[in-house]
Amino acid sequence: MSVNVGDLVCYNCAGMRKKTLGFVMSEYITATKKRFIMIRWILKGEFMPKYAWEYYSLKGMDTPWNNYNKTCFVWYEPADYFEVVSECR
Repeated sequence: MSVNVGDLVCYNCAGMRKKTLGFVMSEYITATKKRFIMIRWILKGEFMPKYAWEYYSLKGMDTPWNNYNKTCFVWYEPADYFEVVSECR
């Protein structure tokens, strides 16, 4: 199942499936058709997925590494470890 804007997702890895919940806020597609999604985390677990370093470097932005525990909005590459909890229809 593909992750789309408006979906509720969880991080289905490292035992975090029932400890994380996020909302897909936005997507960005590069000229080379590479897709990135922004997730606003509502519940954060002990382990969280790695952010999309490539997106932050393309945009010339600071990575959320230093303030990862403070920020709720993080860009990712869509991956199999994001499980859709509820789809936006």
